[in-house]
Amino acid sequence: MKMKHIGIVIIVICGYLLLKLIVSSAQPDTWQGFYYPDGDTLVDYPSPIFTTKEQCLNWAYSIKKQRGGNPSDDFECGLNCKREPGRIVSLCEKTVDY
Repeated sequence: MKMKHIGIVIIVICGYLLLKLIVSSAQPDTWQGFYYPDGDTLVDYPSPIFTTKEQCLNWAYSIKKQRGGNPSDDFECGLNCKREPGRIVSLCEKTVDY
């Protein structure tokens, strides 16, 4: 009888994990840009939400061009970023700068 209960628990857990995987894969990836003038200051350049990394990088390169190509400026693009309440920075699954 205990083996039957263990089997049911395993099926329920597997079902939950499968459902979670399906739901998370149904949400499209988003990219958000972050720009750092002089390499260390986060300025509120309004970054739209992008559907591709390339769109985000193009946005960052255009800001850099507007600022005269300052070699000290830096930027990054983040994948699926979320800002937690009360925090200044966003947490991203992955970031790139090229």
